[in-house]
Amino acid sequence: MKKNTSKIPKEPFEEKHAMSGFLPDTAIHKKGAIYIQEPSHSFLIFFLFMLLLSVTCLFLPISGMGKYLIAGGVFWAGLCTLIPLIIMKTVLKKVMIDRDNGMIKIIKNGIEENIPIQELIGLQIIYQNDTATQYNKSGFQLILVRKPSENNYERYFLYKHKNQSFVKYLAKQYKDIIGLKII
Repeated sequence: MKKNTSKIPKEPFEEKHAMSGFLPDTAIHKKGAIYIQEPSHSFLIFFLFMLLLSVTCLFLPISGMGKYLIAGGVFWAGLCTLIPLIIMKTVLKKVMIDRDNGMIKIIKNGIEENIPIQELIGLQIIYQNDTATQYNKSGFQLILVRKPSENNYERYFLYKHKNQSFVKYLAKQYKDIIGLKII
């Protein structure tokens, strides 16, 4: 039996910021029996690569301050990638998936909400187009859809990025972990 999804709202949430960049910034990682949506390890890997590159620059056969300036600049570029990772780990919402207990826990601004997995009906990918404001809020949103009662739908904002492939990748992770489809 197919679920009727025509009554689910299709408009995007009013989110002020869309992530951007060439590195995937959010992923789902497994820690024990729990899956957690958190900042991707790509930031840390890029920082470690830049650190290694800066140390390598110190061994260049260049005399004078040139090699130290190059090494310092490369290290600074890596550090500028690590700082957003630290900020995102403290500021962004956390989504924890506990398949064993059949629950998803969403924590944002100290508010915790537990959602039974059996009430979830799917994911939405919706484009928010807004170039009229001083902030360019345009981007693709990943939204979790829940049906707690017969005629009631609740939606939860999970992620937003200017690059649709990053949003689709995160949706694929949700599909692989708890079987949610895009509706």
